[in-house]
Amino acid sequence: MFLLDKTTVVTSATDLIQAATCEFAFMRKLDQKLGRDVVVPEVDDEMLKRAGVLGDQHEERQLESYIADLGESHVAIIPRPADLSAASLSSRETETVAALKSDAEIVFQATFFEPQQKPATSKNHPAIAFVGYADFIARTPNENGEPVWQVQDTKLARSPKPAALVQIAAYAQQLERLGFETHEDGVIILGDGSRSAHRLSEVFPLFLSRRERMHALIYKSWNLGSPIEWEDTTGDEATLQACRRCEVCEPEVLRTRDPLLIGGIRVQQRDRLYAAGYKTIDDVASIYESAQKGSTSIEGINQQVLKKVTAQAHVQLQSEAQADGKPAWVVLDPSALATIPEPSPGDIFFDFEGDPLYHGVLPSGTEVWNIDYLFG
Repeated sequence: MFLLDKTTVVTSATDLIQAATCEFAFMRKLDQKLGRDVVVPEVDDEMLKRAGVLGDQHEERQLESYIADLGESHVAIIPRPADLSAASLSSRETETVAALKSDAEIVFQATFFEPQQKPATSKNHPAIAFVGYADFIARTPNENGEPVWQVQDTKLARSPKPAALVQIAAYAQQLERLGFETHEDGVIILGDGSRSAHRLSEVFPLFLSRRERMHALIYKSWNLGSPIEWEDTTGDEATLQACRRCEVCEPEVLRTRDPLLIGGIRVQQRDRLYAAGYKTIDDVASIYESAQKGSTSIEGINQQVLKKVTAQAHVQLQSEAQADGKPAWVVLDPSALATIPEPSPGDIFFDFEGDPLYHGVLPSGTEVWNIDYLFG
């Protein structure tokens, strides 16, 4: 997502997925693009970086396979735009259209640029554009045997995810916008090399609803004129959804001492506590004694669960107050402790280490995923 000019927000299929995953994070990132005073934490996850590298390798292997099967002359490769200007993006889309009209069988990294996906209707509604780079567009016979274009996306996963289907639908819609007939199925080329086909007519309703929701979020942010607040996501009647666990949500949970800090609490329980006015872990801990006695109740939370949640909040606050830094504790069931054996010098801690993203091929030709290489 980026600003093409002062009145145009350019979105992508990735933004569509982000908005569906965590609306709060999506709007905070838009706040940042709009120059508002917010800090969006960077993701520094070595596992994600490794997955990205492996994903690129998977895509490259598929490209090499198509070239080997069809020949270089039948695989059109569209270079990435030199920059994100309208001129550069339009130029690459023009090259994409030319490749789709040629005798190419595969178009790699097809570029789509729709500068007015949603035209500006007023100062409160900016123009919304779309840019996307499809992994592969393949000339494939449809059910009637006629050659049409099929969207194919490579994913390292070994099972299809809804987000990938929405992405495929977005690119299929772009093909239709440019006047090309699309295959009834979109295909995900999975990490193990298998292909998962999905009927686009079944995916389009989800894609269109998610796109409409994303556009509404952009309008909401634009009209606010200030950064979205964490409090806008809370309560049973929340108009803005938050995943509550991503790199954007977690700092807000800590900053506001949200009830989500309570160990083992469920999101639904948290929302009902919040709606009842207990908006921090401290608020929940304050009703510990009355909840244990049954004199405090919360709509939608049964009494036993409320006792457990308030006890957990209470003991966590006790831990925070410990001068020695040791955690506070409460024995709930002494009989359970009696089943634990006495400590012994022969006790060991056993742990496996490995690479869950490892991929290799045995001499027999069998593909191997995951590897455990150390235990201790």
